Amino acid sequence: MILIVPAIFLLVALVVDGGGKINTDTEATLVAQSAARSAVNAGISSGPNGIVINNYRARAAANQYLQQEGTSGHVVISGNKVTVRVNKHYASKLWPTDFTGRGTGSAEARSSSTR
Repeated sequence: MILIVPAIFLLVALVVDGGGKINTDTEATLVAQSAARSAVNAGISSGPNGIVINNYRARAAANQYLQQEGTSGHVVISGNKVTVRVNKHYASKLWPTDFTGRGTGSAEARSSSTR
């Protein structure tokens, strides 16, 4: 009986904080995707060679979005693709250590013609 109580507590801690960690990972991914979309929307422009992304405006928009969400992240712009990696803190409820949720989101500027 004495060993059952700590085992049940550990199981509950894993369920509660494991679920919290998974939720934090999902939130980090959603924030990263939204920041990438924000970057593309702010930085997209049409040039003589088609659609281009203004790196400065795109990066500023993504960083502003991350700041508004209270997260930290890293913005990578390559051609017409913006990738944002986000780290989001999760404070454990029962487990003795905290966790960091991680997520990555991408957005790409494309042109399309309709007839």
